[in-house]
Amino acid sequence: MRIVKCINEIQRSIRCAKLIEDIFSITYLIQYVILTGILTGVLYTLLLLDTVLEYIVFGTILSLILLDPFCLCWFSQSFSEDLLKLIPVIFQMDWKNYPPYLRRKLVFMMARLEKPVTLTLGNMIKVNLQFYVNVSLM
Repeated sequence: MRIVKCINEIQRSIRCAKLIEDIFSITYLIQYVILTGILTGVLYTLLLLDTVLEYIVFGTILSLILLDPFCLCWFSQSFSEDLLKLIPVIFQMDWKNYPPYLRRKLVFMMARLEKPVTLTLGNMIKVNLQFYVNVSLM
């Protein structure tokens, strides 16, 4: 059945997100700690600039430094939102035409999707666009 394939695909996506988090959580935490130091240095250096060209170069560097965390935060946020959008879609399906075992699978899937799937840094800090705003406003 197509619905079983969809359920299995969602479960694989959740397992993949968990695997990505297990592999990269500490790495990204270290990366963001170093990024904070680099941002501090770049912002301090902005006080010492004289020419417009130096401001343009450092503005470009600052933009590129902030682009890296934005990509991860945007991916994590959109992945979480896409999974949350599945709950009403599953709920609005034609349940009475499905066999009981499939109804149970759908109920368990909705219960699993209630807890948002988000990437974290060091299993402590949720990575989403709010985190990006906090990092970029330091």
